[in-house]
Amino acid sequence: MAPKRVTVVGSGNWGMAIATIIATNTERHPEFEKDLTVWMFDEEIEHKGVKRKLSVHFNETKENVKYLPGVTLPRHVIAEPDIKKAVGNADILIWVLPHQFVPKTIENMGPVKEGAVSVSLIKGGLELEGGKLGLCSDLLRKLLKHE
Repeated sequence: MAPKRVTVVGSGNWGMAIATIIATNTERHPEFEKDLTVWMFDEEIEHKGVKRKLSVHFNETKENVKYLPGVTLPRHVIAEPDIKKAVGNADILIWVLPHQFVPKTIENMGPVKEGAVSVSLIKGGLELEGGKLGLCSDLLRKLLKHE
């Protein structure tokens, strides 16, 4: 059986902290692909007088200077700014982005691998059908058909 591919969906300070923990674990367990993909919203930053994409800077330095400055992540954490590429081959999606971005992110990500599962570490809730408040995991289950 092929090793499971994991993608962290979100790259803020919460996402980077979780990516550090997950990357440490994927490296130690052969049932997981060693490389960990992080979907990183492709925004331009200026760091030490140089303007460039955050994902480019991260992939070169392994530091998310905008959301978790001063912390170097493991070398096998890879930022992918294209949401479709980031999630397309993942077996496990770890959701860590702010709750208000969940619907639009799902809308833009395209199809996911059959049999993929989602793990929601999202704080907060969403307004669901009929004005009811629900968990982000409920929305992920409904829209992605994931457990």
